[in-house]
Amino acid sequence: MTQVIILSVSGCLSSAVDGIREILTLANSLMDSPRFTVKVASADGKAVQSYTGSMIIPDLALTDLQADIVVLPPILEGVEDSLTNKQIIDWLITHHQRGGRIATVCAGSFFLAETGLLKGRTATTHWDLADIFRMRYPDVQLHVHRLLVDGGDYICCGGVSAWMDLSLHLLTRFAGKDIARSCAKIMLMDPHREYQTPYGMGGFRKNHNHKGVLKVQQFIEESYSKPIQ
Repeated sequence: MTQVIILSVSGCLSSAVDGIREILTLANSLMDSPRFTVKVASADGKAVQSYTGSMIIPDLALTDLQADIVVLPPILEGVEDSLTNKQIIDWLITHHQRGGRIATVCAGSFFLAETGLLKGRTATTHWDLADIFRMRYPDVQLHVHRLLVDGGDYICCGGVSAWMDLSLHLLTRFAGKDIARSCAKIMLMDPHREYQTPYGMGGFRKNHNHKGVLKVQQFIEESYSKPIQ
Protein backbone atom coordinates (compact mmCIF):
# COMPACT_ATOMS: atom_id res chain seq x y z
CA MET A 1 0.00 0.00 0.00
CA THR A 2 1.16 3.50 -0.83
CA GLN A 3 0.42 5.83 2.08
CA VAL A 4 -0.61 9.31 0.93
CA ILE A 5 -1.04 12.21 3.33
CA ILE A 6 -2.63 15.47 2.17
CA LEU A 7 -1.31 18.27 4.38
CA SER A 8 -3.94 20.96 4.84
CA VAL A 9 -2.80 24.46 5.83
CA SER A 10 -4.70 27.68 6.32
CA GLY A 11 -5.95 29.16 3.06
CA CYS A 12 -5.63 25.98 1.03
CA LEU A 13 -8.23 24.84 -1.47
CA SER A 14 -10.64 22.38 0.14
CA SER A 15 -11.79 21.09 -3.25
CA ALA A 16 -8.22 19.98 -3.96
CA VAL A 17 -7.91 18.22 -0.58
CA ASP A 18 -11.18 16.37 -1.19
CA GLY A 19 -10.56 15.91 -4.92
CA ILE A 20 -7.18 14.20 -4.58
CA ARG A 21 -8.60 11.92 -1.93
CA GLU A 22 -11.64 11.09 -4.06
CA ILE A 23 -9.64 10.25 -7.18
CA LEU A 24 -7.26 7.95 -5.31
CA THR A 25 -10.22 6.32 -3.56
CA LEU A 26 -11.91 5.84 -6.93
CA ALA A 27 -8.74 4.16 -8.21
CA ASN A 28 -8.83 1.79 -5.24
CA SER A 29 -12.37 0.77 -6.16
CA LEU A 30 -11.23 -0.15 -9.69
CA MET A 31 -8.46 -2.48 -8.54
CA ASP A 32 -8.63 -6.01 -7.17
CA SER A 33 -6.19 -4.98 -4.44
CA PRO A 34 -6.36 -1.31 -3.35
CA ARG A 35 -3.02 0.47 -3.68
CA PHE A 36 -3.56 3.65 -1.68
CA THR A 37 -4.40 4.73 1.83
CA VAL A 38 -5.27 8.44 1.88
CA LYS A 39 -5.57 10.64 4.95
CA VAL A 40 -5.67 14.36 5.66
CA ALA A 41 -3.35 15.95 8.21
CA SER A 42 -2.72 19.37 9.68
CA ALA A 43 0.34 20.57 11.57
CA ASP A 44 -1.27 20.15 15.00
CA GLY A 45 -4.19 17.85 14.20
CA LYS A 46 -6.70 20.67 14.60
CA ALA A 47 -9.21 21.91 12.03
CA VAL A 48 -7.86 24.27 9.37
CA GLN A 49 -9.79 27.09 7.70
CA SER A 50 -9.77 26.71 3.92
CA TYR A 51 -9.68 29.52 1.38
CA THR A 52 -13.50 29.71 1.29
CA GLY A 53 -13.79 29.79 5.07
CA SER A 54 -15.03 26.23 5.43
CA MET A 55 -13.19 24.07 7.95
CA ILE A 56 -11.07 21.10 6.92
CA ILE A 57 -11.18 18.41 9.58
CA PRO A 58 -7.92 16.41 9.54
CA ASP A 59 -7.55 12.75 10.42
CA LEU A 60 -4.30 13.28 12.30
CA ALA A 61 -1.39 15.59 13.12
CA LEU A 62 2.05 15.63 11.54
CA THR A 63 3.61 14.19 14.69
CA ASP A 64 1.35 11.14 14.43
CA LEU A 65 2.22 10.02 10.94
CA GLN A 66 4.66 8.47 8.56
CA ALA A 67 3.85 8.39 4.88
CA ASP A 68 5.21 7.46 1.49
CA ILE A 69 3.94 10.65 -0.14
CA VAL A 70 2.96 13.98 1.40
CA VAL A 71 0.88 16.28 -0.81
CA LEU A 72 0.70 20.04 -0.31
CA PRO A 73 -2.49 21.27 -2.05
CA PRO A 74 -2.86 24.69 -3.70
CA ILE A 75 -2.87 27.61 -1.27
CA LEU A 76 -4.70 30.75 -2.31
CA GLU A 77 -4.24 32.81 0.83
CA GLY A 78 -1.72 33.21 3.65
CA VAL A 79 1.26 31.50 1.99
CA GLU A 80 3.80 33.80 3.66
CA ASP A 81 2.41 33.08 7.12
CA SER A 82 2.41 29.33 6.55
CA LEU A 83 6.01 29.38 5.33
CA THR A 84 7.09 30.69 8.72
CA ASN A 85 5.71 27.53 10.36
CA LYS A 86 9.01 25.87 11.23
CA GLN A 87 7.22 22.73 12.38
CA ILE A 88 5.93 22.06 8.86
CA ILE A 89 9.25 22.81 7.13
CA ASP A 90 11.28 20.71 9.59
CA TRP A 91 8.84 17.83 9.30
CA LEU A 92 9.02 17.90 5.49
CA ILE A 93 12.82 17.75 5.69
CA THR A 94 12.67 14.78 8.09
CA HIS A 95 10.07 13.07 5.92
CA HIS A 96 12.35 13.40 2.90
CA GLN A 97 15.39 12.16 4.84
CA ARG A 98 13.42 9.02 5.72
CA GLY A 99 12.90 8.36 2.01
CA GLY A 100 9.44 9.90 1.70
CA ARG A 101 8.33 11.84 -1.37
CA ILE A 102 6.82 15.32 -1.43
CA ALA A 103 4.25 16.44 -4.01
CA THR A 104 3.06 20.03 -4.31
CA VAL A 105 0.50 22.00 -6.29
CA CYS A 106 0.59 25.70 -7.17
CA ALA A 107 2.03 27.74 -4.25
CA GLY A 108 2.77 24.48 -2.45
CA SER A 109 6.10 24.48 -4.30
CA PHE A 110 7.21 27.34 -2.02
CA PHE A 111 7.19 24.90 0.90
CA LEU A 112 9.31 22.47 -1.07
CA ALA A 113 11.79 25.21 -1.96
CA GLU A 114 11.84 26.44 1.64
CA THR A 115 13.22 23.07 2.76
CA GLY A 116 16.23 23.53 0.50
CA LEU A 117 15.48 20.31 -1.37
CA LEU A 118 15.11 22.13 -4.70
CA LYS A 119 18.53 23.80 -4.76
CA GLY A 120 19.97 23.37 -8.24
CA ARG A 121 16.97 21.31 -9.30
CA THR A 122 14.03 21.86 -11.64
CA ALA A 123 10.64 23.01 -10.39
CA THR A 124 7.43 24.71 -11.44
CA THR A 125 4.73 26.73 -9.72
CA HIS A 126 1.73 28.84 -10.71
CA TRP A 127 2.67 31.11 -13.62
CA ASP A 128 1.53 34.20 -11.71
CA LEU A 129 3.93 33.41 -8.84
CA ALA A 130 7.00 32.94 -11.03
CA ASP A 131 8.63 36.33 -10.34
CA ILE A 132 8.17 36.02 -6.58
CA PHE A 133 9.47 32.45 -6.62
CA ARG A 134 12.59 33.39 -8.63
CA MET A 135 13.41 36.29 -6.28
CA ARG A 136 12.97 34.14 -3.21
CA TYR A 137 14.69 31.00 -4.53
CA PRO A 138 17.25 32.06 -7.17
CA ASP A 139 19.10 28.75 -6.91
CA VAL A 140 16.08 26.77 -8.18
CA GLN A 141 15.73 26.11 -11.91
CA LEU A 142 12.16 27.32 -12.39
CA HIS A 143 10.49 26.09 -15.58
CA VAL A 144 7.17 27.82 -15.11
CA HIS A 145 5.85 26.79 -18.52
CA ARG A 146 5.77 23.19 -17.29
CA LEU A 147 2.56 21.97 -15.69
CA LEU A 148 4.28 19.14 -13.82
CA VAL A 149 7.86 18.31 -12.86
CA ASP A 150 8.71 14.88 -11.45
CA GLY A 151 12.12 14.88 -9.81
CA GLY A 152 11.81 11.35 -8.48
CA ASP A 153 11.77 12.19 -4.77
CA TYR A 154 9.54 15.19 -5.37
CA ILE A 155 6.76 16.24 -7.73
CA CYS A 156 5.57 19.80 -8.23
CA CYS A 157 2.71 21.08 -10.35
CA GLY A 158 1.77 24.49 -11.70
CA GLY A 159 -1.67 26.10 -11.63
CA VAL A 160 -4.43 25.77 -9.07
CA SER A 161 -6.36 23.03 -10.89
CA ALA A 162 -3.19 20.98 -11.42
CA TRP A 163 -4.16 18.84 -8.43
CA MET A 164 -6.09 16.81 -11.02
CA ASP A 165 -2.94 16.35 -13.11
CA LEU A 166 -1.01 15.40 -9.97
CA SER A 167 -3.64 12.81 -9.04
CA LEU A 168 -3.46 11.16 -12.46
CA HIS A 169 0.34 11.28 -12.37
CA LEU A 170 0.39 9.53 -8.99
CA LEU A 171 -1.94 6.88 -10.37
CA THR A 172 0.25 6.35 -13.42
CA ARG A 173 3.40 6.10 -11.35
CA PHE A 174 2.12 3.90 -8.53
CA ALA A 175 -0.83 2.01 -10.04
CA GLY A 176 -0.21 2.01 -13.79
CA LYS A 177 -1.42 3.79 -16.92
CA ASP A 178 -4.58 1.70 -17.27
CA ILE A 179 -5.93 2.72 -13.87
CA ALA A 180 -5.02 6.37 -14.48
CA ARG A 181 -6.73 6.25 -17.87
CA SER A 182 -9.87 4.67 -16.41
CA CYS A 183 -10.13 7.31 -13.69
CA ALA A 184 -9.61 10.11 -16.22
CA LYS A 185 -12.46 8.73 -18.34
CA ILE A 186 -14.82 8.34 -15.40
CA MET A 187 -14.04 11.83 -14.04
CA LEU A 188 -13.95 13.46 -17.51
CA MET A 189 -10.42 14.73 -16.89
CA ASP A 190 -7.86 15.62 -19.54
CA PRO A 191 -4.86 13.30 -19.01
CA HIS A 192 -2.59 15.00 -21.52
CA ARG A 193 -1.95 18.52 -20.22
CA GLU A 194 1.75 19.40 -20.29
CA TYR A 195 1.98 23.20 -20.23
CA GLN A 196 0.35 26.02 -18.30
CA THR A 197 1.56 28.81 -20.58
CA PRO A 198 -1.76 29.07 -22.50
CA TYR A 199 -3.40 30.23 -19.26
CA GLY A 200 -0.89 32.98 -18.45
CA MET A 201 -0.58 36.53 -19.69
CA GLY A 202 0.27 36.37 -23.38
CA GLY A 203 0.12 32.59 -23.20
CA PHE A 204 -1.54 32.39 -26.61
CA ARG A 205 1.89 33.01 -28.13
CA LYS A 206 3.03 29.65 -26.75
CA ASN A 207 -0.12 27.68 -27.38
CA HIS A 208 1.38 25.89 -30.38
CA ASN A 209 2.57 22.55 -28.92
CA HIS A 210 5.92 22.85 -30.71
CA LYS A 211 8.53 21.75 -28.17
CA GLY A 212 11.48 23.15 -30.12
CA VAL A 213 9.99 26.62 -30.45
CA LEU A 214 8.84 26.55 -26.83
CA LYS A 215 12.39 25.75 -25.70
CA VAL A 216 13.72 28.74 -27.62
CA GLN A 217 11.02 31.02 -26.20
CA GLN A 218 11.86 29.89 -22.69
CA PHE A 219 15.59 30.51 -23.29
CA ILE A 220 14.87 34.03 -24.55
CA GLU A 221 12.68 34.87 -21.55
CA GLU A 222 15.28 33.62 -19.08
CA SER A 223 18.37 35.01 -20.85
CA TYR A 224 17.25 38.25 -22.56
CA SER A 225 19.33 40.41 -20.17
CA LYS A 226 22.54 38.43 -20.74
CA PRO A 227 25.08 39.11 -23.51
CA ILE A 228 24.90 36.82 -26.52
CA GLN A 229 27.98 34.63 -26.83
